[in-house]
Amino acid sequence: MPCVQRAAFMGIEDLLLIQVLILPLIWFGPTIGRRFDIEAERLERFLLLVPVALLGAAIFLAVSGHRGSPSHTHATLWGVSDSILTAVQYLAGGPEGGILICAFVGSVWILICRERRGSGPWIFTTAHLLPLIAVGTSSGAFTPVSSSIASSFVPEPSFIPLMMNSALGFLIAELLIRTSSSMNYRRVRKYDAYLGFAIALTITLFSLRPDSVLELEPVIQAYHLVVVLVMFSVSDMLGGSTEASQYSSGMTWPSFAITLLTLVGPGVAVFVGGAPNLSVLWAIGTVSVLGALGSQLPRLGMDLRNRSAHRGAMFGGFVGIALLVITSEPSQILLLGCLPLFSASLFWNPIDRHFGLKSSSS
Repeated sequence: MPCVQRAAFMGIEDLLLIQVLILPLIWFGPTIGRRFDIEAERLERFLLLVPVALLGAAIFLAVSGHRGSPSHTHATLWGVSDSILTAVQYLAGGPEGGILICAFVGSVWILICRERRGSGPWIFTTAHLLPLIAVGTSSGAFTPVSSSIASSFVPEPSFIPLMMNSALGFLIAELLIRTSSSMNYRRVRKYDAYLGFAIALTITLFSLRPDSVLELEPVIQAYHLVVVLVMFSVSDMLGGSTEASQYSSGMTWPSFAITLLTLVGPGVAVFVGGAPNLSVLWAIGTVSVLGALGSQLPRLGMDLRNRSAHRGAMFGGFVGIALLVITSEPSQILLLGCLPLFSASLFWNPIDRHFGLKSSSS
């Protein structure tokens, strides 16, 4: 019987690996389907069901591993119980288990609200799965074990981690839905931008809350990537809200220079944090180069916004910051260095108004 259980729980790691490998198929599925005259709505609904089914199956197996005798490493470390409800609490109380709950709730909410997703980038429907699955479950937490005894230092079961991870998954999904809906519009209403900012602030507080469980690797990297993702989402919405100003159509070089200057923020932050000079140069070079390349993206296609070069630079900069989070030691100082890039759009209109009026008068 133990051999059968161990064989069954081999499927958890397999399901998570399949989830990561099929993400490109989900991203490019609608494009491929249109070539074969497949109805886009029907195909998108099926593609959104795939993450829900795979994550649901993985959670079911993971909860089963927390019942009776532990069948995987996560159950050994975080506790087992004969009760299903208590087993769910043990799963959600662990770092990797909490991430699975978060990703599953987010995927379910995106599936439910697919009609509100708008015509934005399709990749945003699964953007939350990249940090939550690819990084958050890479520690082998669900590797089958032969021991039938759980650790004596397991925490007391509680519904609080389950509720907090579920709420975090819901908030991430809601922000991605709103970002996707506004990304293809030239102007974004200030109400939508401020609401997105409030959601992003709540996600950040949840992700960076003082909790010893969240400080374990590689889960801490997953939550830091979530913070970078929501920063980019809200910065794009704030940038869209500036398009309502008459000065957006007369943007000047100084405002673009300010955007490029904010790209060195992460490097300055890690320098202040006492990082080695090589790490500082790596941070500045990675973010600056990708930001400069991103500013050229509008040349490859149509972008409805006036400040498309600013937008591309910010996109490239946040991609560089995500690479730093993956390749460097987890540090909240690095996230603080993202704030200048995140808030750059707040200064565009005043700068363009000042220099635009100055150039017109001269």
